[in-house]
Amino acid sequence: FFNAFFLIFLITVLAFNIFSVDCKLPQNRLQITTTLLLTSVSFKWVINRSLPAVSYLTSLDKYAIISILFICLLCVWHAIIGSAWQSDLKWSQELDKWALFTFAIAFLIYNTTFVIWLFVASKSQRDLKKREKNFMRALESLIHQQEDSFINLQTVNDNEEIYDNSS
Repeated sequence: FFNAFFLIFLITVLAFNIFSVDCKLPQNRLQITTTLLLTSVSFKWVINRSLPAVSYLTSLDKYAIISILFICLLCVWHAIIGSAWQSDLKWSQELDKWALFTFAIAFLIYNTTFVIWLFVASKSQRDLKKREKNFMRALESLIHQQEDSFINLQTVNDNEEIYDNSS
């Protein structure tokens, strides 16, 4: 489970390496970004095939979809900056640096929020399992009490039959 999260995280982090390619080469940037996008989509497909089918989005699905959307946003950004550099290269490079910082901060905030949410969700799941275990213990205790009452009742009935037969 966490292996899949980590691999999706790594694929998405690799998208930041694209900013090292000069913004005068939008075809290279878009090629790399599109390759990472296809990698993310195919990895999500492989993960979905290996996990049991459910009718709702799991936390892994949500993380994968948001990571794919993030790479799509980077793809759109590289297309925009690729067409903008022709008018003013210095301005485009400065804007590209700001975009890198903005995307990096957004990525860090998203991952931090997701990890906190995952921890809180797992804590509530642990609490639910603990309550379920306590309920099962109480239910077993109740069943044993009922069995003991039934055995005592059966013993009383057997004793009454013996008493009736002896009279």
